[in-house]
Amino acid sequence: MSGYDKNAYVDIDYLSQTIDKPGKISQLFIKLTPAEKANIQTISEELEESLKTSGVKVAGSIDINTIIASNKNQYNFLIYFLLGMAVMVAIVGALGLAEL
Repeated sequence: MSGYDKNAYVDIDYLSQTIDKPGKISQLFIKLTPAEKANIQTISEELEESLKTSGVKVAGSIDINTIIASNKNQYNFLIYFLLGMAVMVAIVGALGLAEL
């Protein structure tokens, strides 16, 4: 399938019936051009406002940059926590060896 665009365009009613959730759609993904990615936050806010104005209930929106930043923060916390634990184990081990 190389060379084919991986986008699908379907009617909201058809999609909700297909996934057995009539009247409810769980996610909407938007593909942006490289030039548009610079304004991803603005586009996200405008799209959410446009959907709400059209009568579509929007629970929330999140862009890929926010997801990446959140993941980085979680991994950083884990790494620093483990480094802190390693330092404490080393200190306790050094104290135990010093008592010999």
